Amino acid sequence: FLEGSPVIAATKSLQMKLRNEYDALLGGEDGLMAKYPDRFPKDKFTFDNWIWAFTMLFSRAIRLRSLKEGETLAMVPYADLINHSPFSQAYIDAREGGDWLFSSGEEEVILYADRGYRRMEQIYISYGPKSNAELLLLYGFAVERNPFNSVDITVAIAPRTKSFVQELNDDSIPVDPLAEEKVEFLQSVGRESMVDFPCYADRYPVELLEFLRLMQMTPEDTRGKP
Repeated sequence: FLEGSPVIAATKSLQMKLRNEYDALLGGEDGLMAKYPDRFPKDKFTFDNWIWAFTMLFSRAIRLRSLKEGETLAMVPYADLINHSPFSQAYIDAREGGDWLFSSGEEEVILYADRGYRRMEQIYISYGPKSNAELLLLYGFAVERNPFNSVDITVAIAPRTKSFVQELNDDSIPVDPLAEEKVEFLQSVGRESMVDFPCYADRYPVELLEFLRLMQMTPEDTRGKP
């Protein structure tokens, strides 16, 4: 079902990252369970519990941006049950409690609606501009007509210098007289020679066309230019 989907590679990468972080922090020879067995008992801080904790964090945590002490992630009961819509402008945040005249000094979490809602009408929030691959990986679902759904297109500039082509030992591959200049330009603007560009159903990044133009550039294109 998911064959060819980027979510497969992303899932494997995330699983490997969680495994490495667990071993580095808790489970390794120098981990907390080995150093402080009383505080971090092995039967409690298992890898399965580690995975469960991160699953809850990824799928349930809400970012509160307006707290007095600054932005933070929080587990807010019931708020994590609100479903996602990529078209919703409603959001959850923190504010100082009280009425319009007096402040209680305490903070509370509130849902700011994006429009008027009828009684018993379901309200949605947006989990962010995420593709279906991201939604499936983090929350276990995908949505139809997702405006943020995209496919990554990988493009690369091969440094077809004379020495590079000679190492390939393939006479069918021509030498690019601008190869070194292209690579130097990419380095000067902070780009790698291989880049992933997200392409959407109705749009694509202008940078993709610029990169492809650079790939295909010939000395004829630079005539009369420094």
